[in-house]
Amino acid sequence: MKILDEKGRLFGKINLVDLLIVLLVLLLIAAVCWRILGARTPGSVATQANVIQADEVVSVRFKVLVSGAEAEYIPALERYAEGASLVRDDNVSVGKIVGFEKYEVSSYQNEDGTVVPVGEGERYNVVFTVEYTGKMNTNTLIEGKQPLRVGAEYLLRTVFIEIKGTIMDVEILDK
Repeated sequence: MKILDEKGRLFGKINLVDLLIVLLVLLLIAAVCWRILGARTPGSVATQANVIQADEVVSVRFKVLVSGAEAEYIPALERYAEGASLVRDDNVSVGKIVGFEKYEVSSYQNEDGTVVPVGEGERYNVVFTVEYTGKMNTNTLIEGKQPLRVGAEYLLRTVFIEIKGTIMDVEILDK
């Protein structure tokens, strides 16, 4: 039996040109998959040119936005926020508030999604900056039971404060 027959078929069964086209298509598919998935490994997260493995201890700074906080809460938030330790349900300290900013707003969004106009000095957007050291959990950062993802709801809890906000930034501090 010849390797190539008179019609150009490999072992008399497969056309050599068709085989080359099939191999080229498979090579292109493999290249696209490598380009999309190649730099990552299972159980890791690529962030800021760093790859963080599951169970690796990292230091993180994240910001929590509390929208439309009522003016009467602002003095207490200012007094008790900066330097306060975050606590979980079991009263274990898990991080520290390192920054507090407030911005007056002219309207805010209710829980039902309605935009409500407000008078001067009635409502504020508050941004808490928090530093936390903890472990990666598979492919996300977890503080207690709360994932640290931009856009995720976050319950900020200290000895004197418990307020719900939205994570607006997450930054890995060391790697």
